[in-house]
Amino acid sequence: MSQNDLEPRLRYWLAAGAAGLYGVHSELWPVAVLGFLQLLPVLFVPWRLNVAHPHLPTWIRYGFVSPSYRALLRLAYLERYLIKHGKAPTLELSPFQPLVTALVLQQPWEDTLPTVPPEEKKWAAGYQMWLECKNSSDTPLEASLFSQNPAEIQSTAKTLHTPERFWIARAWFVQGQHNRDPKLMEMGAQTMNSSLELGLLFYAWRRQEWNTLMAPFGHTLEAPGTPVASENVGIPWITITLLLSMIAMLGWEYQAGGMTDSETLIRLGANVTELTLNGEPWRVLTSAFLHGGLLHIGFNGFYLFQFGTILERRIGGGGLLLTFVLAAVVGSLFSIYFGGPSRLSVGASGAIFGMVALQYVMGEGTLEQRLNRLVRAAPNLGLMLAFGFLLPNVDVWAHFGGLLTGVVLGLAYQRPRASDQWIFGGVALAALAWAFWNLLKSLSLF
Repeated sequence: MSQNDLEPRLRYWLAAGAAGLYGVHSELWPVAVLGFLQLLPVLFVPWRLNVAHPHLPTWIRYGFVSPSYRALLRLAYLERYLIKHGKAPTLELSPFQPLVTALVLQQPWEDTLPTVPPEEKKWAAGYQMWLECKNSSDTPLEASLFSQNPAEIQSTAKTLHTPERFWIARAWFVQGQHNRDPKLMEMGAQTMNSSLELGLLFYAWRRQEWNTLMAPFGHTLEAPGTPVASENVGIPWITITLLLSMIAMLGWEYQAGGMTDSETLIRLGANVTELTLNGEPWRVLTSAFLHGGLLHIGFNGFYLFQFGTILERRIGGGGLLLTFVLAAVVGSLFSIYFGGPSRLSVGASGAIFGMVALQYVMGEGTLEQRLNRLVRAAPNLGLMLAFGFLLPNVDVWAHFGGLLTGVVLGLAYQRPRASDQWIFGGVALAALAWAFWNLLKSLSLF
């Protein structure tokens, strides 16, 4: 675990421990709420990095303790702002602003770095190494990111705090050129391209290398100021609507008899094997909008907002809604057939797991490379699974069903056309309308 990963991971585990205390003693709910609130900066800041909102520097300054993690987030924000707006923000965010600005906007820049505060000395050392690797012919290739040895590349990438996958793929591409191996070149190019889509941190250097290698083949990336991979950066209306629907259902639960009352949950559409398999199949969908308490909907709501926003911008609102519906249905079916005959389950966790798996598996690369991205996300997925053992009425089998659905959808994914978005959204809305119509009929409201 690197120092940069330490603070967010500790916050996640603290929240998990607080949730565990709530699961053991429900009267400790204030502790659970405090544990959950400390996750706010960790979840909120990376999400808002996508749009480079001007209020983020304040969140970064007061929301995080680790100087190295603050430096990482400031640099990520600065680079995203430059790429989005084509100019530097008026606020001086980092001593590296002149350097990063020049690299992102491809302007001339000085060979020397400005003075840096003590907590950012390691960043200065990393950038200085980068400059030496790029500009000094005396620097051995084995000590830089341009080595042909994956182990050396990984070591250097960690020193520079940049993902090594892109640079290993670059080595594959160069080796393919030297060996005249088109398959190796194609694999390297696909992996480099997918690395550009996965994140914006240090995107300037990766884009620069991508253009250098691909320009002879007639490929260049779009100019700064254009969103990566032509992502939609508008308001994620489907994600917001799903979240508001869950909050509305939580209010209905509270008014009807209680958020943790089993009879109330069953009456409002919880997934119960005996009922779902005997004339009420609509419960496989309505159960995804019910939650067993504030902590339950709190965790699911934040995960939905965090992952749903990113995914909606990548695959569109119709694609997101269909993914949510399919993962919820398969998750509920897993709960029925593997969770036991008298199991009661509620929550959107299965659907959210499907969205997370789809996000990691979709994109460029071979089957092995795409599945490896999911494997690297195993710690975060494991933490999400752990909450299923701590909260009441949450079925872990639904999580596995949703996860499997997301993997299958990710492997089969092809970027949808505008007409496909309407079809996907229409099918999902029809399924949801059918489910809730039957719920209202069962309550004799129609």
